[in-house]
Formats: sequence, C-alpha cells, structure tokens
Amino acid sequence: MRKRVIISIVLIVLISSLVAIANASSYTYELTSNYPGPDIPLGATVTVTAKTNDPNAYKVLFTWLNPAEQPKLIETKTAISDGSFSVATSTLTLNQIGDWDIYAVFLDKFGNRCFSVIIPVRIRHISFNVIPEIPVIGTAGASIAMIAGLTYRMKRKPQK
Repeated sequence: MRKRVIISIVLIVLISSLVAIANASSYTYELTSNYPGPDIPLGATVTVTAKTNDPNAYKVLFTWLNPAEQPKLIETKTAISDGSFSVATSTLTLNQIGDWDIYAVFLDKFGNRCFSVIIPVRIRHISFNVIPEIPVIGTAGASIAMIAGLTYRMKRKPQK
C-alpha cells in the first residue's frame, strides 16, 4: 500500500513538471529594430520592439550598451497587449560609432524574469565616404611605377 502511494505521488509530480515545461516552451520572445539591417547611420534614432505571447510578461527591462559596453540607457516599459501578444518599445538616438547591444529582459508583475530570457541585438554604426589612406597611397604608387616602367620601355625600344 505504501509503495503505491509513493509511486502515485512521484508520478503526479513528474507529470506536473512536464506540463509546466511544455507550457514554457510554447512561448516566443523576439526583439526587433526599425532598421532592417545591421548598418545604421550615425545619429539615427533607433526604436526596438520587444514582443512575446507569454501572458505572464508584464514589463520589459531595456538596457542599451554603447560600444564601450557601458550602459547608455536603462528603462523599464510596461508591455501593452495587442490581442495575443504583449509589446513594449524603447527608443534611443545612437551618437557613437561602433557595435551597440540592446538587451531586453521580460519581467512578470512581481519583477521576476519570465523564464530568464535575455535577447541581444547587434547594431553597427557606419560612416559614409571614408577612404582608407594606405590602399589609396599604395594604389597610386603602383600606378605611377607602372606608367614610369612603360615609358622607360617605350623609349628603349629599338627602331626598325
């Protein structure tokens, strides 16, 4: 009799934990920006959107890290439900060239992480019309050397 009770309790606990795991894995979390590619011009205003179908996600903690990996902006936004998804946004004007990271942590009503989800997004600033000096000088030097060699050969060519 005791063995049956213990086995029953163990089975109930096991089934309950499997149901919780199956429920947790059905949630999706995503973080997108208003720029389609990773290259963003200097001074652009970037808006990132955190989206989830987890009904427990109540707030999103956004952390913007500059290229030196220092926090530039840390803010918590309440997620607004648009039907089946909860959505929160954060906006910042990026004023330094380099790789920026934006982390979004989905939080429940008590401030606890929902399933410990952290999603990074890499954003790279680019500056336009930059010509590296070494290749330009090397290319110009090689061109001058070729023209000088061709001129020398043409002058030394025997006449028939």
